[in-house]
Amino acid sequence: MTRFQRLSIALAAANFVLLLGILLGHVPSLAAKTQAAPVLRGRAIEIVDANGQVRFGVSIEAPTTEGGKRYPDRVLMRFSSPGAGPGVKLVSSAEGTALLIMQNDRPAARIVAQKDSAFIRLIGADAKERTIAP
Repeated sequence: MTRFQRLSIALAAANFVLLLGILLGHVPSLAAKTQAAPVLRGRAIEIVDANGQVRFGVSIEAPTTEGGKRYPDRVLMRFSSPGAGPGVKLVSSAEGTALLIMQNDRPAARIVAQKDSAFIRLIGADAKERTIAP
C-alpha cells in the first residue's frame, strides 16, 4: 500500500468518525453555533409592501409643538392600509398611552390612559361622539 493510499484511508476514517459524532449528537455542527443577535437596535422599524408603501412602522418621535399643544417624546406604532391611511395607531409617552382605531384618516375609536384620567371615545360616521369615562 502506498503512502497516498494510507493517507486517503485515514482521512476517510476520520470523516466517518466525525459524521457519526455529528449524527449521534456528540460533536456540535457548525450550524448549531450560529446564533441570532440578542438585541435589534434602531430608531425606527418599517415594513413595506410590494409597492414600497410603508404598511407598519415603529418609531421614536422627538418632542414637538403643534397648534399650541406640546407633545412629549413618544413611541409611535402605526398600521396602514393602502389608500386609507393609518388604520391603527398606538402612542406611548411619559404622559400616557393612546390607541386610535381609524377609518380613512378619521378617528373612529380612541382609548386613552393618562396620569390622572382614562377614557374611551367613540366617533360615528356622522361625527357624533360618545365618551365613556370611569
